[in-house]
Amino acid sequence: MRLNRTLVSAFAAVSVVALALRLYNLDVLPGEWYGDISIVNDYVSSIQSLHWPVGFTLSAGPFYHYLITPVVATLGHSYLSFKLASVIVSLLAIVATMLLAYEIGGSRLSLLAGLISGASSWLLVFSRLGNSQIAIPALTGFTGYFLARYARTGRQRDAVLGAAISAIGLYSYPQTFILPAVSLLILAFYSFRSRRRAYRDFLVSCLVVLAVAVPFVFIVTGQSDNFQTGYVGDKFFGTGQESIDVAAVTLARNLLTTALMLHVRGDVVFRSNPPQSPQLDLVSGLFFILGMLDLIFGKKRRFLPLILISLAILIVPGAWPFLPPSEIPSASRTLGITPFVYLLVADGLLWLYYTVKGELGKARYVGARRIGSYAIVGAAVGVILILNGNRYFVTYAWGLPNHNTAYDKIIASKINALPADASVYLGGCCWGDWGQPEPDGIVHELQGSRDVTFLQPEQFSCGAVQRDRSPQYFFWDPRDKSKGFARLKECLPGGQEAERRSQYGDIIYLEYRWTRP
Repeated sequence: MRLNRTLVSAFAAVSVVALALRLYNLDVLPGEWYGDISIVNDYVSSIQSLHWPVGFTLSAGPFYHYLITPVVATLGHSYLSFKLASVIVSLLAIVATMLLAYEIGGSRLSLLAGLISGASSWLLVFSRLGNSQIAIPALTGFTGYFLARYARTGRQRDAVLGAAISAIGLYSYPQTFILPAVSLLILAFYSFRSRRRAYRDFLVSCLVVLAVAVPFVFIVTGQSDNFQTGYVGDKFFGTGQESIDVAAVTLARNLLTTALMLHVRGDVVFRSNPPQSPQLDLVSGLFFILGMLDLIFGKKRRFLPLILISLAILIVPGAWPFLPPSEIPSASRTLGITPFVYLLVADGLLWLYYTVKGELGKARYVGARRIGSYAIVGAAVGVILILNGNRYFVTYAWGLPNHNTAYDKIIASKINALPADASVYLGGCCWGDWGQPEPDGIVHELQGSRDVTFLQPEQFSCGAVQRDRSPQYFFWDPRDKSKGFARLKECLPGGQEAERRSQYGDIIYLEYRWTRP
């Protein structure tokens, strides 16, 4: 009961911060439906159609999609629904981080870890993105929690639960394929040093991992093209021409680059991180170092192997030698370490709390110790909140395609306002900075039974549109103004031409309206 009450109280405080950051302007930021969201949409649609898919689409496995299907079934298929689903799963990741922190350091550490994980821009990006990577920190966090319980209590059920949850990582992403090995390595360390049922605990955990992994073997063999030479295989095995020596040197270099991502240079991919910003803000980065030192030299040394093994091995998929150099470091492929990173940041803050409290120990008034230590730690947390809020809502938003101008929503909004008898055509796609608008994004923003006919500008001919006797509205690729769009105006002369620009001056689309005389 003490555990439940403490965590409920802590989560009540954390949820205000976490939910506010995750729900504020969620429909607007990020704004653009992109290709990975189409994968999530198609997978969930297949589940709802009772086709029961279990395979991997590119690198995305079935776990997340089954997890969010009840949410999408309730809210409907829209980008906002997928983002809300990822927000809900992100709360599971925060709960897992708090449980892990509670097991290692008690309620104060749990509360601080919840605040840091709720505020950090690294987790916040994936919490609001609507994509399936957000399941990764939930899996690693709950795995770490049960392994930490086993390290403290030696109970076999905690070992089994940790192993079972880690094996679910086989059905999430390639970067969590390594999670069962992480859990078994940690269990081997703690079980064999405990001298109690050592071999039995470890053997049972291995059998549990093997049992959960059986369907995964059939998935891999059934999708050998994807796992051997396809999307996953190319990243895992490379071209087959790389020498072992070169691969080893590349791995070592990539591991160093990845290890420095917290403090020096983070992910450069605009959708995963404010480009090239460290994964932690300056203040969190400092407390991470303090937390690591406290873990090494303080009273929590019992959990040092768990945290170090998790950090060291879970970054390997993000540093794999066959990945493109431009994808090193990767915020998404190392997302599994975030519960342990935030735990250490929180431990650094907790160290500050006790240090200040100790320095004020001779204060005349007892309340001064409490107020002073709370005030300094509260100020540090406040600075972290401000820094991360700015990193996400300002820097990250500006770095999104066309500064987060949602072409698909703007076009769909215009189409939704057209007369019911109008014929709507979209000439081309993907003309924005990074491939927007996505046709699926437009379709899923349409209301009612509105249909859109998609045209290829380079293959455009007059026949179909000349036979259409309805009022016609064309939304056209602005890059094609002198070719397909010019042919369109020759086919249907006398129409009204316009262009829609964003607040930054970019042409969102060319519009042509034509009504038969």
